[in-house]
Amino acid sequence: MVWSPAFWSRFFKLEFSRQLSTLVDVFEMRIDPAFNGIEEESEAIEKEAWEVFMSSPATGDEDPAELAENARMLGVDHYLLFQGIRVGMVNLCAAALYHAFEQQLWLFYRKEVLDIRKTPPKAFKLTLFQEKALASGIDIGTFNSWSSITELNLLANTIKHGEGASSTNLYSIRPDFFIHPSLRENGYDAQGPHYLLQPLFGDSLYVSFKDIRTYLGALLLFWEELVQAMERI
Repeated sequence: MVWSPAFWSRFFKLEFSRQLSTLVDVFEMRIDPAFNGIEEESEAIEKEAWEVFMSSPATGDEDPAELAENARMLGVDHYLLFQGIRVGMVNLCAAALYHAFEQQLWLFYRKEVLDIRKTPPKAFKLTLFQEKALASGIDIGTFNSWSSITELNLLANTIKHGEGASSTNLYSIRPDFFIHPSLRENGYDAQGPHYLLQPLFGDSLYVSFKDIRTYLGALLLFWEELVQAMERI
């Protein structure tokens, strides 16, 4: 394998790092703010429902308290749905960040690592990249960034698939992800990743943009560490 550290150092900075950083920026600064005001929306829906109920022809069997409760629940349902999707979008950002990085690795693998005389594998596997890099004298498992990247991998799989082996492994190292932020602030301890069915709708998995930016820092560091390792060969 012949490495081209000078070319890739520039490419990583101008392309890969910029792509990953912009991806997070778009989620945090453009998508997430679209959910601002959902409380006001919910209150408006409740008010509108109440007005519809009250303007409907009377039958004599109406219970104002019941009508008020029905109107309130319409507003609550709207709030819970959109708040869940908002949490899910943050989770999705974390998953997208990992898979964007994985696709960058695949591009690098195809252009720099793979023998052009051979047919590329149908699916990219991180273990294959590790093996090829190690055979050339680079052990990416020793990078300072690697533990955070493997953690992000578990998180991405948990977000995609819900409860399973990845969520169990993630819980063993990051139980805080499985606690609602309001409960976390009050010192509530996680009871385990049970019934983690819909992380993309905010169900029982709570990642913050602060967490995501920590992962982003690890991915950017990885590309720097890879260039440094390439230069040492």
